[in-house]
Amino acid sequence: MKAGDFLDFKLRLYVYAVIACGALLLMGLGLPETSAEITAIIVFSIIGMLFEALSVEALIGKSTISVSLIPVITVALLFDIRAAAWVGALSSINIKEIRGGKPLLRNLFNFSQVAISAAAAGATYNYLGGDIREVNLLFGASVVVGVLSLFIANAVLTGVAVSLSERLRLMKVLRLMLSSGGLAYAVTAPLAVLTAVLHLHVGYLGVALSLLPLFLARMSFKLYRDMRQHYLETVQALAQAIDAKDTYTRGHSGRVADYAVDIARRMGWQGDKLEQLFFTALLHDIGKIGVRDFVLTKDGRLSQAEREEINNHPSLGADIVTKIAYLKEGADYIRHHHEHFSGVGYPSQLAGGNIPLGARIIAVADAFDAMTTVRSYQGLRDMSEAISELRRCSGSQFDPAVVETFARALAGYDDVDKYAREAAATSLSSLAGVSLQ
Repeated sequence: MKAGDFLDFKLRLYVYAVIACGALLLMGLGLPETSAEITAIIVFSIIGMLFEALSVEALIGKSTISVSLIPVITVALLFDIRAAAWVGALSSINIKEIRGGKPLLRNLFNFSQVAISAAAAGATYNYLGGDIREVNLLFGASVVVGVLSLFIANAVLTGVAVSLSERLRLMKVLRLMLSSGGLAYAVTAPLAVLTAVLHLHVGYLGVALSLLPLFLARMSFKLYRDMRQHYLETVQALAQAIDAKDTYTRGHSGRVADYAVDIARRMGWQGDKLEQLFFTALLHDIGKIGVRDFVLTKDGRLSQAEREEINNHPSLGADIVTKIAYLKEGADYIRHHHEHFSGVGYPSQLAGGNIPLGARIIAVADAFDAMTTVRSYQGLRDMSEAISELRRCSGSQFDPAVVETFARALAGYDDVDKYAREAAATSLSSLAGVSLQ
């Protein structure tokens, strides 16, 4: 048996084992007995499925934004382990995925692993003595530990599958999933508590009142996301137009943007700052629109005038981007991405920390892609040679901290970041990156 076949066998064995455990758990817990429990399971499962169906894909990356864990936590607070497990399992059903032809095995895995995770949360909460009717310190501690149990169980069950599917180290997958998904749990857990309290005092009208704003927020976010998507597509079209001027650099802007975002994320950048870097990295060469084509593609040595024309493209690009309100603050990333850490670059001969960090990041990403892409003036280098060259120029041309961050990223460049972020962001119901035909 080949290594790849053995890993596929291990993945299938693991998936079947989780499905079996989930089925045995639900059978052991049994069906709901009281009308109140049956009604709660039906109502909250439908709410969870609706939240999952209305999840929104993030602008950057493959992650989705969903609050489908709210009904699971709510039922765990109001009822028992059995209700939590059934709502977790049923709310994991994603109608969009089923209609889209996603593998049945994947959906069964989600169904089972969410049931197990929800049961773990309910069992922990009950064991610690949490009681929604007595909102005190013990209740708060029980909720926190119960939600933490849900989070960890979901991350481990899903993380093992991602690790086996993508041939990734489990600890790396778990580290990225736990760091990426924690915020979603921290934000939505209080909403689940509020929903449970309102249900206790007002009934299902209280549930509707607490969850209606989330649906309205989802609609607003979807409109915002669509607007930003159109904006991104416009920027990408501009980047492609720039790359098209030079047949040797096709796709260069997109790769530089991806590398830059990866570096910045590892250096602690988040949110709008990260997104702005992505856009400015896409447009880092937009100033080349003002450089004559024969100069860009010229074989051999450039004349002094031609060199000055090339060297003017960062300033020209920054001037163009400055006119875009959202990117105005990032214009200096473009203006200074050819500065050298030692102070001998262009256009302003800035040195060290005086060069904006975004520009230092783009400089490293730009150089790496240039070295690993066939150009008219150089041959192709492999990854190890490119890393060696970046390190050789570290401290002179490039920021040493940025170079080492990128080198560590390249050492494990296996798309683990993409898969782990997706798995974590979908919270309870997505086995990200795993193909189970």
